[in-house]
Order: sequence, then C-alpha cells, then structure tokens
Amino acid sequence: MRRFLPGVLALAVAVALFGPLAGSTLAACSASPCVPGSTVTLDGGLDNQPPTCSSGVREAHFIINGLSTAQATALIGTTVTATFSNGTNSSGFIAQAPPVDQALITVPMNSNTATVTGASFIVPNVAGVIDTAHPLVYNNFNLSGGDCNGTTGTTTSTTNTTHSTPAVPELDSVVLFGAGALSLVAFAFYQRRRQQGEA
Repeated sequence: MRRFLPGVLALAVAVALFGPLAGSTLAACSASPCVPGSTVTLDGGLDNQPPTCSSGVREAHFIINGLSTAQATALIGTTVTATFSNGTNSSGFIAQAPPVDQALITVPMNSNTATVTGASFIVPNVAGVIDTAHPLVYNNFNLSGGDCNGTTGTTTSTTNTTHSTPAVPELDSVVLFGAGALSLVAFAFYQRRRQQGEA
C-alpha cells in the first residue's frame, strides 16, 4: 500500500486542481466580440420563418453580418446547429457570400411544419485571424428566412458533408489527459526515488 501512496496522492492533487474544469461547459458569447471556444447563439430573426414547402427540402437560412473579410473566410466550414419546435435539430455549415463581410448558413429542416427556435455555433480558433488576440467581431447572427431547394420529396433526416475544418479537442479531454499524464509522471518519479533508495 505504501508504494502506491505517492501515485494516489499525485492523482488526488491532479483531480483537485483540474477536476472543476472537467465538468465545465463552453462559455456562451451573448455579444460580439467572442473568443475561440465560446458558443455564439442566434440574436433574432425568428419572425422570418422558412415557408411551408409542397415539394422539395425545406431549408432555414441564417446570416452573420458585420464580419471582416478575413474572419468571414476563416468561419467557412464551421458547423451551425439549428433547433426546431418539434424538439429535433439539424446542422449546416458556414459559407461566405457577397458582400464579403457576411457569412450564410443553410440548414435542412426535418419537418414541413416545425419552426426554428434557435441556432448556435462554436467560434473556431484560427491563428492570427480568430484567436484570443483577435476575437470574432460581428453585428448580428439572425434567421433570415428559407426556401424549398427544388429537390422532390420530403426530408426526414439530414446528411452532413465533410469539411476540412481543424478539430478542436474538448476541454474535458485535455484536462483529463493532463491529469493522467501528471499522475504517470508522479508515479515514475516515485518509482525512481524508491529504486535509488534500495540501491
């Protein structure tokens, strides 16, 4: 038991230091500017609901305006998740459109009667463009309407295309990895000291 005590103590210290962070959630950003990792939520526009479609796939359109050209470009491919009144959600990806100071998002809807109740995205970290020194600055993130895209039939599920946006590890994963690594280092240090004492 005594030989495991330093490792257990190191693990306890790591959990005490990093444990509170592991249960935390990403911070919400209620107003511009927003730092990477924060969640931006829909500002408004809920009165601009997409029309009912007699055919085709019903789509909700969102707009983020007041962006710099560099930040609008950096947001391309970022996932936006929309929530609907029937309790479901669907995702789309940010695309840049003229004028270059705005970003557009098209999200397929899984119902012809549901309304959009919200939308959000996580601000990516793009070195030198969107980072802690250069937070995301925008004017509004709104629902701007929608349409029927002309494809026959109705949609009951959505498919997402793959975009090459860099993966950002969740804070929980980083904290837990750090706590585990710290414990292993402490245990290795203890074993080395123990072996030197026996020699």
